[in-house]
Amino acid sequence: MADRRCPEAVAALVDLSRLPGAWSCAVLLLLLTGCGKPETSPVAADIVRPALIREVGTADNGAKLRFPGRVRAERRAELSFSVPGFVTEFALNEGSRVKVGQIVARLEDGVFKAQLNAAQSEFERAKTDLERYQRLWESELAVARSEVDDRRARLEVARTQLATAQQNLDDAVIRAPFDGVITRRRLEAFANVQANQPIADLQDLRALEIVINVPERIVRNEYAQDVGQAVFEGQDALSVPLRLKSYAAEADPQTQTYEIVLALGSPPGGLKLLPGMSATVIPFAGTVKSSDAPLVVPLTAIAADATGDRSVWVVGAGGQVARRTVRTADVRGSDVVITSGLQPGERVVVAGVSALREDMKVRPLDER
Repeated sequence: MADRRCPEAVAALVDLSRLPGAWSCAVLLLLLTGCGKPETSPVAADIVRPALIREVGTADNGAKLRFPGRVRAERRAELSFSVPGFVTEFALNEGSRVKVGQIVARLEDGVFKAQLNAAQSEFERAKTDLERYQRLWESELAVARSEVDDRRARLEVARTQLATAQQNLDDAVIRAPFDGVITRRRLEAFANVQANQPIADLQDLRALEIVINVPERIVRNEYAQDVGQAVFEGQDALSVPLRLKSYAAEADPQTQTYEIVLALGSPPGGLKLLPGMSATVIPFAGTVKSSDAPLVVPLTAIAADATGDRSVWVVGAGGQVARRTVRTADVRGSDVVITSGLQPGERVVVAGVSALREDMKVRPLDER
């Protein structure tokens, strides 16, 4: 290697044989010391990789906007007993129609009846005891006023216990709170249940609504304003008008979107709607301001880690990339809606994102 790294040493070695032994060793040592340092290579220039870059923009306004939604009943209830017990009667099945006040299910009530009888007896004793002490005190016999007050307090306790026992007996029966249909049965008869454990879902199918979630940039419309229409899978030719009913005043902490409830108009003939069906909400043109249209980026710009967090690579002014966490909503064709994390006009890498690293420099693919 000496002949390549230090050629002057090679030339000198030719004459070393002519020097005395001690001098030749000293000269050789000096030559090797000078050759021990490697040549300094020039610093390689920063590598700038070509990348497919797109500017963050907004979705087209008007009828091209789409929001996935789900149908639900305006009036719905999870039916449950407010006391624990053993279910002895639950004959209704999913799809069964019920009238308001109709018995849906019943618990074994022997214990509740016994508690009611005991509470009734205690109440009668406390009432009789108070009346007796009241007469004695009014007759100015050896009865203190405090003893009368004590009997009156016992009567009030007994009255409360009697009311509780009566309520527990009443709660051993579930009655339909409104006319509707049993849409889900969660429990079979002859089973033990805990207090407030749902046993069935009751829904009124006469009035339906659609729930959607929209990014914070979407404008909120005035109450009862016509906002668009809904179409359903396999029934694209049939649509149902929608009116804004309510919207959440606070964003969902996970998705950073707002829940909007839309009242469904009368569906056209031949279109049967049921709770749980999926729908696509199409706003009328002009419902969404162009400045409030949601931001979108190509699906290929999104990277996800092992925890499910989504991110994009943002290209800075100097061409360096930086990973940024974003929140996404619905997918529209080859794009995905961004609800937070990006601003209009920012640039993101939309291809080969798995090969990028922090501070790596990139240039648009069409630049040389």
